[in-house]
Amino acid sequence: MYGNMETALDTAWAAGEGCPHPPPDEDPYEPLDPSPPKGRPSPTAGTSVTLGTPRVTPRGALVALVALVALAVTLLLLLGTLGARRISDLEAALEAEKAKEPPPTAASPWFLLYNQHHSGCVVPSGQWLSLSHCDPSSPSQRFQWLPGGLLRHAGTGLCVASPWFLLYNQHHSGCVVPSGQWLSLSGCDPSSPSQRFQWLPGGLLRHAGTGLCVGATRDAPKPSSSPWFLLYNQHHSGCVVPSGQWLSLSGCDPSSPSQRFQWLPGGLLRHAGTGLCVGATRDAPAALVGLRPCQAGSRLQRWGCARGALLGLAGTALNFNFGHERQRRVLLYGGTGNWSRWLAHGSERDVCSKAYFLPCSQGWVFFRHSCYFFSSFAASWDNSRTFCWALGARLLEVDDSEEKALVQAQLRGPSWLGIRDSDREGTWSRGDGTALGPELSFWHPGEPNGGTRENCAAVGPDGLWADYPCETPLGWVCEGAP
Repeated sequence: MYGNMETALDTAWAAGEGCPHPPPDEDPYEPLDPSPPKGRPSPTAGTSVTLGTPRVTPRGALVALVALVALAVTLLLLLGTLGARRISDLEAALEAEKAKEPPPTAASPWFLLYNQHHSGCVVPSGQWLSLSHCDPSSPSQRFQWLPGGLLRHAGTGLCVASPWFLLYNQHHSGCVVPSGQWLSLSGCDPSSPSQRFQWLPGGLLRHAGTGLCVGATRDAPKPSSSPWFLLYNQHHSGCVVPSGQWLSLSGCDPSSPSQRFQWLPGGLLRHAGTGLCVGATRDAPAALVGLRPCQAGSRLQRWGCARGALLGLAGTALNFNFGHERQRRVLLYGGTGNWSRWLAHGSERDVCSKAYFLPCSQGWVFFRHSCYFFSSFAASWDNSRTFCWALGARLLEVDDSEEKALVQAQLRGPSWLGIRDSDREGTWSRGDGTALGPELSFWHPGEPNGGTRENCAAVGPDGLWADYPCETPLGWVCEGAP
């Protein structure tokens, strides 16, 4: 607005009235529209106004250019700083969200402990366990495996454990009792919690008074070798003995060093009379077995046991066998008959019961780089997977023909595999969710054929697969690391 504002509504603008106009080069309010407002006289009536391009000197242009460049650099630096700070903030937020995520489950799915003979499920009865009609919806009947072989009850959160007992030594006529942080012996008092112990799953021995478990200050040193024993074949009623550089069979004589063997670390079998180790000439059927200088890293000198007292070359399906060679020498053989089954003489146990150094636990079979457990009772697919999980293993996944041959040598009936197609019909996947390709499958002709009714796979004694309803009670095979 130009000039003074009058308060009277009837006062009109007049030329030359109001505030004096500054000279043209000092006017700070140059109007955007040079024409006067409609219906009002121009405050510069009678005066012509000329618009022109302002004069810019070369020095001014250079200053302006430098200022523009400086402004651009400043903006770029500011954007870079803000971008880096934004990325840093996003990374911090992502880490915070990760920290909020719950850790992966350390427990198996819930299940019911079912006894087929009694047609009932385990349920608490006070502090003890009993049997009742099965009710899958009841938390009082649900259990789950925890790491270490612990069996937890859903309704109480407590773990299954043995009853309390006293550790009694008959010779000293006393019971174990804590003495500070150590254990000692005292007169027995069944009413005293300080003398009560109980077994927990996994072989832990817990003290009632403190809730602590019995433990040693350090591991006892492992012996460098097992006791001596004789390799006895019950079918031939004879024991292994050297025959030149090879091995043969003879009548058993426990007093003779020529028939004594012992286990060394790594699955080596050392002969007492010579100090040499049992080894095969090659890992192939009909390869002769003899005595060689002991080599801890030799795969041809590493032995192990399978179910039924089978003694074989570890990591293969070839067994230590006597009876298939005309010159009565021990050789490697793919069969699993009585001629390949060996006991420690004077006992009913296999020769691996004398070993401390085998890569797998007693009752497991070592093959290549894994240990295998073949069940002796039947269960559903889910329960079988849970059993393997509790043993620190997983359900078997056959990867090649050699592993298939191992399974054929051990199985007595159909056993669950760790593959199923319950997520997507017709797409069989492993336990980790990866799809199973046709090149790694050993389906029986015509299988799988069960549609949506049979979503779990099992392997038979012939090594071939078939699909079954997942609730079918079948045997199962676990596979785990040594």
